[in-house]
Amino acid sequence: FKMQRKKNRVIIALAAIIGLMAVGYALLSQELTINGTANIDSNWDVKITDITSGQFEGGASNSLDEGEEEILPSVSGDGLTATFNVDLTQPGDQGTYIITVTNNGSIPAQLMNVPDVTTVNGEEPTQVQFAVSVLGEKMVLQPTETAQIAVVAAWPDDSEDIPEGEVSKTATITLNYQQVTAEDAGD
Repeated sequence: FKMQRKKNRVIIALAAIIGLMAVGYALLSQELTINGTANIDSNWDVKITDITSGQFEGGASNSLDEGEEEILPSVSGDGLTATFNVDLTQPGDQGTYIITVTNNGSIPAQLMNVPDVTTVNGEEPTQVQFAVSVLGEKMVLQPTETAQIAVVAAWPDDSEDIPEGEVSKTATITLNYQQVTAEDAGD
């Protein structure tokens, strides 16, 4: 009988322990739910904000329309393409335009390449040659920064083909800016 009682106490003790473990498990195994929202607050706003006619040498000037008004450089609606109309009168003439590009966004931007003017330089009149350069080699624009790009239209001094009167040419320059990635920033 004592043995039976001892066995019953052990069974009751084991049942109590199992009961406590079940209660402990129930308390510790509650479902955990985490809700969250991630917001990205950034904007892309890189564009040409100004074009100024820089230095004109010799007989260089902005082209004139039929009403004898200057055709000033213009910027496209997307703000990344500029058009220039220049008149040159003789070899050695040169006109320089300064484009200001501003990053008004919150994402760093990189000019992917200096615009290629090979095609426009091959078009008539070939006496007028355009060149594009980034002043200060500023290819990356952080938010709120600006960069300046020079566009030069020139009639080289060594030109042998000299037509009568003014020589006029139009060029359109497109600036290809892209987002600076973490990979680009490490370079």
